[in-house]
Amino acid sequence: MGAVAKEIKAMSQEDILALTKAGEVTIATHCLKLTEIKLVREFKHPDGMTDKEMDAAGDGDVLVVLDIRPDESLFEAGVAREVVNRIQKSRKKAGLEPTDMVEVYFESLDEDKSVIQQVLNSQENYIKDAIGSPLLSSDIMPLHAGGA
Repeated sequence: MGAVAKEIKAMSQEDILALTKAGEVTIATHCLKLTEIKLVREFKHPDGMTDKEMDAAGDGDVLVVLDIRPDESLFEAGVAREVVNRIQKSRKKAGLEPTDMVEVYFESLDEDKSVIQQVLNSQENYIKDAIGSPLLSSDIMPLHAGGA
């Protein structure tokens, strides 16, 4: 039994796939059926990562592991999506068509204005593409322009 267990543990991925396809394998002159072997597909976490920091899914042949730890770029993308969402809701409320050209001005009410400025700088192309024009600072807003 020890020799068989040792050889089973040493099986390669190709060996395991062949066993799954054939339904049996011969090890040390013992023919073992797939129903007699418990296949456990185990994934070892990278050092320092927990279950809550990753997600995994597979189909038997391929395992995809995603690192879902939040980082600065994810935060910035989320803020940019929220900015675009609010602009689009304001456009709809004003009865504008998607093709109507508008200028959009912003003013940060945060004490630390560098945070929103960093987001707007890093996400400038996404915001511009989504709303059809660049997002402009309220510092350059003409006096006759109204706010929503």
